[in-house]
Amino acid sequence: YPDAGINEAEGKLYSNIPVPVTISVDEANFAFNIDDIETNAEKIDISLTKDGSEIQLPGGLVWSPAGEDGKYQAVITIPAASDHTDDGEYLLSIAVTDVVGNSGSSAESEKTIVIDTTAPQLTVSFNNNSAVEHNGEQFFDAERIAAVTLYDVNVRSAEDFDVHADGIRNHNGVGTE
Repeated sequence: YPDAGINEAEGKLYSNIPVPVTISVDEANFAFNIDDIETNAEKIDISLTKDGSEIQLPGGLVWSPAGEDGKYQAVITIPAASDHTDDGEYLLSIAVTDVVGNSGSSAESEKTIVIDTTAPQLTVSFNNNSAVEHNGEQFFDAERIAAVTLYDVNVRSAEDFDVHADGIRNHNGVGTE
């Protein structure tokens, strides 16, 4: 597997480790005090989708004060299980309504979070598997074409990867790269 980490590409955030996402609420009239956090929690509408379908938020949300009055934050961690069940594209959105019913603008995560814990699969097959022997060495006396197949949910086209052949010899012993 590649090293664990988080990478950005094409407007998406790619990770093979859990990704913590901080949600912040900044509303002076939210009357969100730590003692009635459950009372006010229904005024925060948080939606998490995986591959386009809404899912339950992983773990519970724990809100805490974030500095000045009216500022609170919670962390949602997008999981990345080693059994690959969490692999997919996640999008988070939030909408908040204050105590007098004013709805704030909704917010959506700036990037789609892609969890990918599955290693790519690579196969190579040849159209000619009939080697002949000449002077104690085996070689192919007819054209041999390799078909390289790469499967990875995050590789979109052949332009996303390169194939290099090293150490190949033709029947005259001349190497190619």
